[in-house]
Amino acid sequence: MNMTVVPPCCGLAPSSRLILEVEGGEHAEGGWERSRDAHLTAQGDHILRLSNPDVMTKLPGVPTRLAQEVTR
Repeated sequence: MNMTVVPPCCGLAPSSRLILEVEGGEHAEGGWERSRDAHLTAQGDHILRLSNPDVMTKLPGVPTRLAQEVTR
């Protein structure tokens, strides 16, 4: 899987139109995020959000989750 870092997203897999967001508690779905998400979704992109604690405590499952999303 080829991931490219694209601000303000954490990662992007262009061939699958998957955008990865790894977020901490400070990201509470602000207005700018909702607007950006609506735009990206309208373009055909899918946004996968993982929390920092989930990534840190369940790291072995992250590649599996990414693979599931890429192949959906």
